[in-house]
Amino acid sequence: MKKQTIYFISLLLFLVIGMVACSDNSKSIDVKEDKEENQGNIGNENNEANDSSGDVAIQNLLDWETVNFEESENKVYTFDEFTLPEHVFQTSASDGAIVLSGDTESFYYNYLDGKMSDFELDKDGRPQQRNGTYATSYFFDEYHYTINGEDLDNRDQYHLVEVNIGTGEKKVLAPVEGVPTLSKGGDIIVGQNNEEIFAFDLKKEEKLWEIEPDEGLSYAKAYATDSAVVLQGDEGLVVFSISNGEKMYEYESETYLHYVGTDGNDFYVTEESEETMSDLNESIVHIYKFSDGEETPDKLLTTPAVATPDGIDELRLDIEGDTLYKKSKFGISAYDKNDGHPLWHVGVGEELVQEFDVDRPSHDDFEVSYNNGNAYVLTTLNEQGINKNTFTVIDGKTGDMLENYKLEDGDAYGPAIDGDIALVFHTDSEGENAKVYTTEDK
Repeated sequence: MKKQTIYFISLLLFLVIGMVACSDNSKSIDVKEDKEENQGNIGNENNEANDSSGDVAIQNLLDWETVNFEESENKVYTFDEFTLPEHVFQTSASDGAIVLSGDTESFYYNYLDGKMSDFELDKDGRPQQRNGTYATSYFFDEYHYTINGEDLDNRDQYHLVEVNIGTGEKKVLAPVEGVPTLSKGGDIIVGQNNEEIFAFDLKKEEKLWEIEPDEGLSYAKAYATDSAVVLQGDEGLVVFSISNGEKMYEYESETYLHYVGTDGNDFYVTEESEETMSDLNESIVHIYKFSDGEETPDKLLTTPAVATPDGIDELRLDIEGDTLYKKSKFGISAYDKNDGHPLWHVGVGEELVQEFDVDRPSHDDFEVSYNNGNAYVLTTLNEQGINKNTFTVIDGKTGDMLENYKLEDGDAYGPAIDGDIALVFHTDSEGENAKVYTTEDK
């Protein structure tokens, strides 16, 4: 939606600027000189960024040969009885338990024994954790966090809730106002809503601070590093100390920002290039690295064109080990996080920019998780109303396909990571049988 708005505004500005240029040509020269002087806002250009279109070819995941999962040497766990949340869109796992999260509720399963978990999370003793209206689930390491009204006598009062995925231990941590989004840095949960940002210390189990920033950022979202809170909006970002909430510095974008990926005390930012500012179909983005405490970022790389994201989380950055992964609508790209060198591109199709086709998978039809140097990908193609699923393991350094399994038809959720194992929860087309596919050896 940003680009559509920018496109129409650009047309109006073009007409206005044309009229002004005719009346006073000297003003356009002044604007150009000012723009050149302000290039420092973009970042430290002394480190030459990689042009990551490079010579790295795009591999088509759909062309890779598959084998039936049942013919593999990996374990499959089957369920006799199960209950699913409505509209599952998140999964996580820890210590033999897997959780599926939907619009308003999450259910826990003991996949090792093929049954619902025995956790008593609600008033009826079921392995069910509800979300408040407009709330969602967040998974950090082995913990599940959400916002819900836990006081039966006062449902209007929402609380920050923590559940240990592996043990089922549940804590109602603190009352909260509204329905904040959550992020985590070290042992601190950061919550953000329209009015305020707060930090909650999980070790001390107390709120550290709350602030009401007035930074004028559009579509602002807070991210937490181990040392800072990054409030990112279209126009730029503002950085606060995670320990006391004090403002540290701000950064102004030349175009607009998409997403922040965190890595310990460092964070990475994607910024739309001027080249594709008005393009409704594709985006070329610059990725900048903000090192711990440094106000001026290094320009790490410029990506090849990808499909224009429709939402704030559709152009996603994840860092695992020394690899920076960028997931877009139709593919995944991997880069060295230190120098921006492109490692590989894998597309769900031939290109990272594709025309809309109902028969072709998009960002809603493939998900990826990263662990131990590998990328685990679940791809779903709908053929005449039947979901066809593929579970793929990709080497994170080379982009080579290590394993590629065809699953049974039906609905698949994941991949989730449990220790060294990747998992996919699967139900058949009738929703009567369930199993968990794993990368664990038999």
